[in-house]
Amino acid sequence: EIVGYLLPFLPTRIGTTEGSAYLLFTAFGLDGNLGVILQVLMRIRQIGVATVSLIGYFFARLIRLAPAKPDASAQIGGRIRINVKSLDHHSHL
Repeated sequence: EIVGYLLPFLPTRIGTTEGSAYLLFTAFGLDGNLGVILQVLMRIRQIGVATVSLIGYFFARLIRLAPAKPDASAQIGGRIRINVKSLDHHSHL
C-alpha cells in the first residue's frame, strides 16, 4: 500500500491505513465506510495474531524453564547397584 511507504514515521500508522482504505473504496465507487470497517477488522486480526503468538512464546519459555522431573525407574536404578567384581572376590573365599 502506498500510504504505508510514504508515512513510515507514524507509529503503527494509526488512521493512515483507514483513511487510505476510505479513499480507495470511494475511488472504486464503493462505500468508503466499508473500507474503514475492513481496515479496522484487519488491524484487530493483527492484534489477535500477535497476542496469540506472544502467549505461545511465553508458554513455550515456561515449559523450557520448568525443571525436568526424573523418571521413577531411573531413581530405582540409581539406588540399586551391584558390584559384580566384589561378588566374585567374596565367592572365592
